[in-house]
Amino acid sequence: MYSQLNEIEHYASLLMLPNDIARILEIESSDLIDEIKSEHSEVSRAFYRGCLKTEVQIRESAIYRKSNDVLVMNELTEPIIDIDTAEFNMKGLQEFKARLNYQLNA
Repeated sequence: MYSQLNEIEHYASLLMLPNDIARILEIESSDLIDEIKSEHSEVSRAFYRGCLKTEVQIRESAIYRKSNDVLVMNELTEPIIDIDTAEFNMKGLQEFKARLNYQLNA
């Protein structure tokens, strides 16, 4: 798993949940989740670094209202960025984080 840190960071930057990342990388999702829960592991750092990089991009897009930089999570009921206004939707990001929390604590 440690040889796949770049891939974990990349998929996390796409706001993919750990179970989906594990499927792509063909590793046990429980192992990945355990590593993510371990604050000091390289896997955890890579995962959260990927998520946070995207969160920064989303916030920058919202601040500068770059309509060509719109990100929507089709799986979510609430988009992270509203396509019509190109405004940051905190509710969509909170929904993603809630789903992530659920998966890490299941």
